[in-house]
Amino acid sequence: MRRRAYTAATISLLFGTSGCLATDGSRQTGEPNATETTSAENESGTGMTEVKTTAQTPPEPIETVFQGSGSVLKEFQTEREGPVLFDIELEDSSGVEIVVINEEGERETTLQRPGGRRDWTSAELLRDIEPGNYALDVSSDSAWSVEMDQYPVLEQSTVDPPELPLEFDGDSPAVFGPYYLEGFYSVTSLSEELMAVQFHNASGEQLESLRHSSRFTAEGEEVEHDPINIEGVCWISCVGIEDYSVTVEGAN
Repeated sequence: MRRRAYTAATISLLFGTSGCLATDGSRQTGEPNATETTSAENESGTGMTEVKTTAQTPPEPIETVFQGSGSVLKEFQTEREGPVLFDIELEDSSGVEIVVINEEGERETTLQRPGGRRDWTSAELLRDIEPGNYALDVSSDSAWSVEMDQYPVLEQSTVDPPELPLEFDGDSPAVFGPYYLEGFYSVTSLSEELMAVQFHNASGEQLESLRHSSRFTAEGEEVEHDPINIEGVCWISCVGIEDYSVTVEGAN
């Protein structure tokens, strides 16, 4: 199994730029508003005419699937300014390295690295990757699959405000959203291992990263993080390697 040497420094996998899943194991996507009703005076000036406009449904993500067994180098392009969601399935995570390489031949981001603390065989990871030409470099001795979804930058009108509180749980990195959030929010997390709750804007850029460390909490004790202020469309990443739960509540 070959390894490549890159000119860029290795990016921290657990708390680097990454990106969110729902309690039932699926992503929760806000449905577009079906219609918007307004009233306007008609041309004769004798009354009001009801005008209905249909909200535009955002484009579907551009999906690309890579599958293989062993070490592979695959070229791909990103065409949108929005976030890129990587859905990874591994037959065996030990010794596997998955890296995205940019046009300069440098490491753009690391999706999986060998010898790390991630002992998962499936994960969702969100990345803020600019449009351009890239390569997916996989070093592995076993079967693997990477599904890449390129999302557009979603507008507020296409994402409904969520019903609070938001509650997430899992045992591997997962992505939830998108949601429209506005104001202050409190976040609590529970995990027996190191984890992070990350908030990303509509482009996938990381806005907040709330870290949870079991070294400073008793077993079964929740961590109440400092309040955060979020406004706009966002995605939420739960980057955990063991059983975890996260709750997001609005200010009273």
